[in-house]
Amino acid sequence: IPRRAVPAHASTHFAPLQRVVLARPTTLVYPLAAVGFRLPGVDSGDFLPSFVLQGILDSERGPLRSLVDSGAALDAQWVSLPYVDEAQLGFATAALRPGADPLRASRQLEEILAGYARGGIPRELFETTKRRLIAGQEESRNSIAALASDWATTIAVDREPSIAREQELIASVTLSD
Repeated sequence: IPRRAVPAHASTHFAPLQRVVLARPTTLVYPLAAVGFRLPGVDSGDFLPSFVLQGILDSERGPLRSLVDSGAALDAQWVSLPYVDEAQLGFATAALRPGADPLRASRQLEEILAGYARGGIPRELFETTKRRLIAGQEESRNSIAALASDWATTIAVDREPSIAREQELIASVTLSD
């Protein structure tokens, strides 16, 4: 498909975030706790480190998933919503057993994330996550649909010329980033 000019996006100006706690009735059969954050978009120099960090937060070996192992949650994971040039949204989530307190679970999620902020990311988990992210892109070659999705994201959203280039960029992220 030949490249063609598209109209410029409207400019976006984000106000500083304030902490807000929402408690809403839901049709879910279980309570859900979520803690959300605004993260760098693809235009930011911090996008790739943020991408790797999100992989770390969603790691099966990380403390979010340990909430499930300890019985504190039925499921816990990191979820990110599609990003735009300027920002993206990320959420630490925990699905709880019926009757559990989602506000208490939200505080647990915040403490897990604050623990990373205080103590940093373990080097082994960091390096393993980078390898897992790259291997996931390699694995997409086993499926035409997944490969097409990876290529579309790489070229149209991330604005990189190839999946191989994106893998090089992921591999170049350092723990100090």
